[in-house]
Amino acid sequence: MEANHQKKELQVSVKELELAGAPGKAMWVRWDSNGAGDGLSAYDVNLVLENGRVLQLAQGLPAGVHEWMTAAAASGKARVQVVGVHADNSEVARGLGPWMELPEGEVSAAQRHMPDAQAVWAVGAPSVSSINPGTLSAGTTVVTLRGMNLPLSFGYTLTNVYGQPLLGTGTGFPSGSSTSVSVPFYVASNVPPGQYLLRVSNQSGSTSVPVYIVTAPRPPNINYLDPSLIYPDNSGPTRQLIVGGDNLPTSVSGYSVSSPQIGLSLVVPNPSSAILSLSNLTSVPSGRYTLTAFNPAGSASRYLDIIRFF
Repeated sequence: MEANHQKKELQVSVKELELAGAPGKAMWVRWDSNGAGDGLSAYDVNLVLENGRVLQLAQGLPAGVHEWMTAAAASGKARVQVVGVHADNSEVARGLGPWMELPEGEVSAAQRHMPDAQAVWAVGAPSVSSINPGTLSAGTTVVTLRGMNLPLSFGYTLTNVYGQPLLGTGTGFPSGSSTSVSVPFYVASNVPPGQYLLRVSNQSGSTSVPVYIVTAPRPPNINYLDPSLIYPDNSGPTRQLIVGGDNLPTSVSGYSVSSPQIGLSLVVPNPSSAILSLSNLTSVPSGRYTLTAFNPAGSASRYLDIIRFF
C-alpha cells in the first residue's frame, strides 16, 4: 500500500476472545473512519509487535467487524494497525488498537470459527521466477519478485553464499500477492559489495536467488511520526514514538530532537519503521519540536507537537 505524507486517524477497537493463555483463539477488529473523511477504501490490517516487527493480517477489507486468528502470527504483546487509503488522492488514514497479549499454540481452533476466505491454509514452498532490480545499493531499495507461494510476511532474508544472514541488512513489510511481491530491502553503507543470496521462506520451505550489492549511501526520509501529538500530562514523562520512512538510522546517534531537555533513545532500530523513546517530556513547555534523522548522505526532519495542560 502506497504511503503518503497526509495522515488522518482511524478509531480502532479490538475485542479479545480469551487471547491470553488460550491457544488458537481469534479476535474481532472494528474501525471507525468517520473522523478520517469519506471515500476511504482498501483497508489493510496489520499486527505491530512489541519489538517493532509488522505482520500483515489482511488486505483490501471493507470497514466493519472482522475475525482473524492470532496464534498463526506471533506470541507476546501486539497492537492491531488498520491503514486505509482514499481512492481518489491516496490520502492515508491510520489507527492503532490497544496493546494485547497474543496466545501461543496451534491455530486449528481459530480456523474452525472462520470462513474459508479468511482462514490461513498451508501452501507449497516458494519459487522465484524473476527479481527486479537484481542489484541493491546502500539504503533502501524496493525489489519486486515474481513467482509462486511468495510470503506476505517477513520471509525474506539477504544472506552470504553459505546461507548465513548478512549483517547490516534488513527488510521492510512486503506487499502484493502470492505471485508478485514488492519488498523494501535495507543495506548499510559498510556492507562489502559483491554477490549475495536472497532467501525466500514460508512454512513449507525456502528458495534462494542471487542478488548483487553495491554501496552508495542514500539520505533518510521520514514519512510519518506516530503519535505526532503528545500530551505528557496524560501519558507521563516518557513516550514511545514510531518513526516511519526509508534509510532510517539504526543507532541513536543518527537522531536528534530540537530540545536538549528531551531525552532520546532508540528502542527498536529499523530502517523503515524505528521506535524511539522520548523522556523528560513533563519538563518541556508546549510547542512544536523537530525530530531529525541523518546519515552521511543527508538528513530528514519531521515536526511533533507537545501539548501541556499545566
